[in-house]
Order: sequence, then structure tokens, then C-alpha cells
Amino acid sequence: MLSFLSVLVLGAASQSPRKQRQQEDPVLGHRIAKGIVLDGKLWLRGTDVSRKGGPGELISLRLTDDSRSVHFQRGVVDIEKSGHDLWVLRQVAPDVHEFVVWIWRSGAFEIWRVLHPLIKMNPLFS
Repeated sequence: MLSFLSVLVLGAASQSPRKQRQQEDPVLGHRIAKGIVLDGKLWLRGTDVSRKGGPGELISLRLTDDSRSVHFQRGVVDIEKSGHDLWVLRQVAPDVHEFVVWIWRSGAFEIWRVLHPLIKMNPLFS
């Protein structure tokens, strides 16, 4: 086991920085904003680097066989675990101030609520 770990560490350390940059995840990109373990999976939320860490993506990795699923390609603002449920807050579109709350229950996502803005923000001075 120790030799296996040392191979992993030495193998990772021997890669050039350029090669490491090329190995970014095609969905998550360069940054992982949050991770949660739930329902036998590691849930990872990425950030949109072009929007300075704004809403990103959501994938899961099954812990038993390392299989991977992409759940949302964009718009994920936050994820949170509550009991046996995973809650996901998503922005409908980058320029729309409308959000959807999703819940992962019994192996599938379902919409819990759509959040509409209460008032339209108008500038105080024109």
C-alpha cells in the first residue's frame, strides 16, 4: 500500500505544470468550489472562472466504481446536504435573476421551488 501511494505522489509530482494544466476536467474546468459525500457519491460543484467564481457545474462520482455523471452543465450557485437529500440552487440563466431549487431524492432530481424576484431593481438616479 505504501509503495502504491508513493507511486501516486511521485507520479503526480513528476508531471510538468504545463501537463497538469492540460488535464482540467471538461465540465468542472480548473476549480472545484465545493464537495459533498451523499448517497454513495462524491458531488462536486465547479465554478465559472470567466464569471469570477460564479455559478458553475455539478457532477457526481460514484464511490464504488468511480463512474461519473454530469447533472448540470451550468448555473449551479450552491449545493447543500440536509439529511438524506442534496439541495441544489441554480440560476436559470446568467442574465436572469430567477432561481430553481432542486432536490436529489431516491436517485433523481426533482424541482422543489422556482424563486422569482419580488421586485425589479431600478436605479435610484437616472
